Amino acid sequence: MQLTAALARAQSGEWLPQELQARRANVQQALAQSERQQERLLSAYLAEVIDLHTFERNRVSLQQQQESLTIQQRELAACAQKQLDVSAIASSIEEFCVQTRAGLANASFEKRRALVELLIDRVIVTDSEVELHYVIRSSPASVQIRFCHLLKVYHRHFLWFKRNIAALDAA
Repeated sequence: MQLTAALARAQSGEWLPQELQARRANVQQALAQSERQQERLLSAYLAEVIDLHTFERNRVSLQQQQESLTIQQRELAACAQKQLDVSAIASSIEEFCVQTRAGLANASFEKRRALVELLIDRVIVTDSEVELHYVIRSSPASVQIRFCHLLKVYHRHFLWFKRNIAALDAA
């Protein structure tokens, strides 16, 4: 199924969940080490082991290092959140597919046709190719929305989903 393959690609990204956790832990350890280095630097200055110029130069360097690590930490947190968001969408879509298959198993031809008509957003015909764009429910909350209203929601969220898949593929 193309939908499942696309979601699997979106979830894979560059990092596996264990690798992401390991990188987050490494950044956290580096931040803690940087803080300890700043404390030692201050202690060395107060004990008059180093002069003010050396203290300031090293303090600025350590502060820049901490800022860089903090940015990395935020980026990793954002990446982890994106993976959680895509995972939630993937499981919701899988649930929708299971429910739809069960409903279609006993549906008459007329009901199947009506469902397909509700799901199709647009049909694009170019030369010898036909491309179908579907509207599907991507979250449990969308179960409460009628399909005709999903088209409006779809157009708004389609761009978000497309951007996130592209971002995860690029990562």
